[in-house]
Amino acid sequence: MKKIFTNYDLKLIATFTMILDHLAIIFLPSNSIIYMILRFIGRISFPIYAFLIVEGFFHTKSLTKYLSRLIFLAFISEPIYDYALYNSYFDLTHQNIFFTLTLGLLTIILIDKGKNLLSKKITTKTDNFIISSFLTILTLIILGLANELLGNSYGFRGIFLISSFYLFRHNFYLIAIILITSIILTSSPLEIASVFSIIFIILYNGNLGKSKKSFFYSIYPIHLIVLKLLSFLC
Repeated sequence: MKKIFTNYDLKLIATFTMILDHLAIIFLPSNSIIYMILRFIGRISFPIYAFLIVEGFFHTKSLTKYLSRLIFLAFISEPIYDYALYNSYFDLTHQNIFFTLTLGLLTIILIDKGKNLLSKKITTKTDNFIISSFLTILTLIILGLANELLGNSYGFRGIFLISSFYLFRHNFYLIAIILITSIILTSSPLEIASVFSIIFIILYNGNLGKSKKSFFYSIYPIHLIVLKLLSFLC
C-alpha cells in the first residue's frame, strides 16, 4: 500500500473536516440531513489531531515550547469557541479541543518520562514492566478524568486515544480496535465516522511536507470568528 499523505496533508484533512463540523453547528438546524452529513464527516478530524499530537511529541525540537503553544492557543481560542458555538463568552460546560490536545500531550510526556526514569532505576524487565504499566494506567486515568471533569472536548476518550497512539505507535490495526471500542462505549452513532480517520493515518508516509505551523495554529480561532460573522449575515 503506497503511503501518500504527509504530516501537512493530514493537518489539511483534519482542519477541513473540523471546519465542516463547525459550519454545520453554526449554520444548520440539528434535524436536517445536511447537518448530520457534515457532523458525520467532522468526526474524522479528532483522531487525526490525536495522531498528529503524538507525531509532534516525537519530532519537536522543544517539548516545552510545543506544550506552551498548545496552552496559549487553548486559552486564546476559548472565548471565541464559546461564543461561536454556544453564544456565550464564558461557558464552563464546554472547552475547546486544544485543552484536550494539551492534556493529551502532557499525558504522554509524563508516561514517557516515567518509563525512562524506571528503566534507569529498575533493571529487572518483569518488575519494570509491571511498575511501568501501573504508572501508565494511573497517569491515563487521572488526566483522562481531569479532561472529563473540566468539560474538555472528547473527555476521557480524548486522552485515551492520544495515549493509545503513543503506546501502540505504528500498530494502526490495534488502534482501530481501540477506536471502535471507545465508540461503542460512547453510544453515539455520529462517532462511527471517526473510524474512517484510520484510513488516512495508515496512508501517512512519515514526511513533514510543507511547513505551515503558523497557519494551522491560527486557523482554529480565525475560522470560528469568520463563520460566526457570516452567520450574522444569513
